[in-house]
Amino acid sequence: MIKFFRHIRKNLLNEGKTSKYLKYAIGEIVLVVIGILIALQINNWNEQRKLQKLEKTYYESLYTDIKKDSLEYIRKSRNANRNIQKLNNILRFIYNDYDIKKTKFDSIDFGNKIYKDTLALIFSFSQAGFVQFPQTYENTITDLRSTGNIKLLKNEELKNRIIDYYNSQKLFKSWNESLITARQTMESALNNILNKEERVAYNTKEGLTRDKIEYSIFLEKLKLEPEFEGLVIGMLHLHYRILKQCDDNLEYYVMPIMDRLKKEF
Repeated sequence: MIKFFRHIRKNLLNEGKTSKYLKYAIGEIVLVVIGILIALQINNWNEQRKLQKLEKTYYESLYTDIKKDSLEYIRKSRNANRNIQKLNNILRFIYNDYDIKKTKFDSIDFGNKIYKDTLALIFSFSQAGFVQFPQTYENTITDLRSTGNIKLLKNEELKNRIIDYYNSQKLFKSWNESLITARQTMESALNNILNKEERVAYNTKEGLTRDKIEYSIFLEKLKLEPEFEGLVIGMLHLHYRILKQCDDNLEYYVMPIMDRLKKEF
């Protein structure tokens, strides 16, 4: 093909047809430019397709992460409710002057077991310092931010909502970390009331019964912790906050964002 065009140019020059040669040369240049532009357009189109595919992949990954968050909030909400039951058991026992017979305990299901009555009280004490804060899965948003690919998300409203969601979790994380000392204080008080064996006694047959001497010692130790009631109320407040955190995140952020993400892939 190249030899063919060269032959035409040579014939035109040999025949002295300069004007025709110039027109032909200009036409050839135009064809070359058009060819280059078409090649660039095809390349841009291919690049755009790759970016659109990557954008879709990111939406799918974000959906996977946030779905995991939804399950995490449901689990931690369930745990918080369980812990609220335990703490209420303790408070009822204290408010009834440490009298088991006068106290009505909430039964607690845990590990395929149901703890009732006295065992529910022992279990409640042993687990009173137990706290689980919700965690978020941030692999995709971290990747988007570190690579700068967050600009690929074309749905600006959805992108801003996602960014707002993850920024809000930083505040919750900071709040959660500030409460670690409250858990440590509760654990220290519990260790003064129950020894290591007693704290796991709810899970053994021997732990189902306590003789009068052991029970009286338990009460004496409990009464020697005058701030224990306040610690229980503080922990109760903490679990209600965790419960609200989980419920609010599910309702305001997670479920709406998941619905919007589904429409993007």
